[in-house]
Formats: sequence, structure tokens, C-alpha cells
Amino acid sequence: MKAELKPYSSYLHQKSDWIGPTPSTWDVLPFKRLCSRVDVGIAEAATHAYAEIGVPIIRGTNIRPHRIEGEIFYIEPWFAEKNRSKFMRTGDLVTVRTGYPGVTAVIPPELDKSQCFTMIISTMKKGHLPEFFCYFFNSICGMAHFAVEGWGSAQTNISVPTVQEIEVPLPPPEQQRAIVTFLDRETAKIDKLMEVRRRQVERLHEQRTAVIHQAVTKGIDSKIELKSSGIQWLQEIPEKWRVYRIKHLLRPGKDGIRIGPFGSSLKAEFIRNEGYKVYGQENVIGRSFSLGQRFVDDLKYSELKEYSLRSGDILITMMGSIGRCIVVPENIQAGIMDSHLIRIGVDTRKILPQYLTLLIEETPYVRATIQLESKGSIMDGLNSGIIKQISIAIPDIQEQLSIMTHIKRETAKFDTLTIKYGLEIELLAEYRSSLISHAVTGKIDVRDLVSAVAPEQP
Repeated sequence: MKAELKPYSSYLHQKSDWIGPTPSTWDVLPFKRLCSRVDVGIAEAATHAYAEIGVPIIRGTNIRPHRIEGEIFYIEPWFAEKNRSKFMRTGDLVTVRTGYPGVTAVIPPELDKSQCFTMIISTMKKGHLPEFFCYFFNSICGMAHFAVEGWGSAQTNISVPTVQEIEVPLPPPEQQRAIVTFLDRETAKIDKLMEVRRRQVERLHEQRTAVIHQAVTKGIDSKIELKSSGIQWLQEIPEKWRVYRIKHLLRPGKDGIRIGPFGSSLKAEFIRNEGYKVYGQENVIGRSFSLGQRFVDDLKYSELKEYSLRSGDILITMMGSIGRCIVVPENIQAGIMDSHLIRIGVDTRKILPQYLTLLIEETPYVRATIQLESKGSIMDGLNSGIIKQISIAIPDIQEQLSIMTHIKRETAKFDTLTIKYGLEIELLAEYRSSLISHAVTGKIDVRDLVSAVAPEQP
């Protein structure tokens, strides 16, 4: 397809920096001139008006670029009638205002006469194709406009005037239809290939997990005798393996397990731009260790030195993505952890820190325990008490080393393919975005391609 793409024969330079030159038969106008209505959906509380059956109400979580998905709620007809000016009809555009501002979908026939919460509703005048402008709003060009023109500190927001004043390209109606037909067809092909790759990545992850689970629950000798583990979610284990609670595998004293200092000890007023690093959940990413961007001075570090990190410690996240963990690498820059991390020091005569990390991060029976117990605590989240009580089955140190070598060798092929497919998904997504942007701003002429490319057979 790339080789077939060509520009229009002539262009006009437009005043809009967002759009750039457009084909000579196109115009560029403020969006409001193409609309009979640009309005905001229902802005009042409606929990008292929810119903099992009634008028569909669209929420921001339902809106994805060019489509509406997810569970649709309903409101009582009397409440919808009270807000009758907010009804949306087939072909209306609905645009997210907050969080992901500018993301836009077209109301399909099955949601005719629906309503929405606080999003922007645009009704286009006859002769303009809503699907074309939906593609433009969701394009690189459109989203860049919303990002710059939006306001707010915690979250970016856009308003009715933001949408009204956005300059949009205006091809002749027959060209709008050709562009939409072309993009519908080509993005569907790209989406299909991306979905194939996503499913392949999911299968690779499942296979990788299965290899790890087999190795850390049954070992790598298929002929070994087994015995009952006595652990929930885990059946038999090799006969020579031992079951421990994690608390019995820790270094003695406070060095064994510790939660970071209370938040009051690390208030914003103590944070500096240089000094000793402060490490938090954001620094525990995948299997790598991200350097901290917060610091404390010498005095605060001395006060909180008991929370400092040492090579070989295990750090575990307590909130959000619960149970992510990593072994602190050698030569780490001196620093302390914050209150969202648990630090573990193990007795290396019984278990290697890398092996315990493997169990916590990647073993289904340990993950199940963490998830269940974390949800059952006073506040959803992990704590040192939960960690201490987790039961695990482990072999001796030499076998732990053999198992980790086996896992590294066997999972390498899965990791290689996962990276490869992940990169392909990223490249396809970039090509998809570029294709849409080039088509809706007239950088490529797709008119001949619409008639030349036959529809795919089902």
C-alpha cells in the first residue's frame, strides 16, 4: 500500500499551522461553521435516575477513537426528557472533554436518541460527513490541537469553544466519502493484524508462565518423587523440597523486612533536587530498576538511614500494581525507600533473593495468595504481615540456581518473540496514525485507491 500512495496534483498554503498545505480544491474552516450544534451533555448528577431499561447514557469510559464500547448504562425516560436538549442522534459526534480530551466517536443507529454525561456533542450540517471529521479529531493533527488548547493541571480539559474554534480541513463531499471508505478499509486491515499479534503475545506470556510455574513447583527433573505440599493452590512438590513461611527465610532483626517511613517523614518540604535518592513504586518497573528523581539532604538521610537500600535487598510494591518486585542491583546510588515499598533481606543460606523475587512476581500460587490477602486487609494493599505469612516451597540453593538457569534458557525464546511482536504492534500503530493524518489533511490522494482496492472476502 505504501508504494501506491501519492499526493494531490496541486496544493494551497493555509494559515493553519496544524494542518499545513491542503489540496487546491479543499478549504479550511472553524469547525463551528460546519455544525448546527456544539453543546455539552448532561452536567448534573444522575445516580438517582439510573434504570435497568430506559434511555442509553454514554460515559467517557465508553468512548474510544471512532467507536463506542463497553457497558452502556440507562437512565429513566423522565430524566432524559428533562434534559431533552441533550439528546444525541445518529451521526452526531461525541467528544471526550476530560482525561483524554478530543477522543471522538460517531453515534451509531442503535444509540439514536441517547444522551451523554458532560461530553461535547456536535451535530453537523447536512452535506458534511461526520465520520470524516471524527477521523480528523482522532488524528495526530487533531489531538495535538486539543492537547495544546486544553487547560487544567491535574487533567487536561477542553471546552465547547475549543471544539468550535478548531480549524478543520474541508474536502468536497465526494472526497470526504472516499477518504472515509479508504480509512475504514485500511485501518480494519491494520487492526486485524495488530489483534493477531496481541493474541500471539498473550499466548507467549501464558507459555512463559507455564514454564516458570512448572520449574518452581515441580523442579526440572521429571522423574523425581513428589509429596503433598500442604499449600493452598499448590498440590504436589518434589519430595526433598521444604515448605517455609517467608518470615522464616528472612535475615534476623529489623533488617529482615521493613516498610518505608511514614509519609510525614518524607513530606514535600523535605524533597530536594539533589542529594540522596528517594526510591518509590515508580522505580520498580518490570525487571529493571529505574533511578529515582527525588532526593533528600544529608540531615534527612541520616535521620532515615534505617530505610536505606543495599545491594541484594528485595523491594516490593504495596499499592496499585501490588507485588511488583525487584532485587536491588550492585553499586546502587545511596538512597532511601518511601512508604509505598517493602524492603526484604533474605537469609541467603536458605533462599536466593532472585529466586524469591521469581516466586513473588511470576508464580500463580504466590500471586493468588498476595491478591486475596491484599484485598482482605483494612485498606486494599500489601503489607509486611501478609508477606511474612505467605508459604512457599523451595529446594536447596544449588537447585535454585539450576532452576533459574533453566528458566532463563527456556523463557529467552518467549521474551525474544514478545519483544519482536511488541515492536511490530508499535510500528503498525504508528503507521495507522500516520495514514489517518495524511489522508484527512490531504497529504495523500486516496480517490483512485478506493475504486482500485476490492473489498476483502469474509
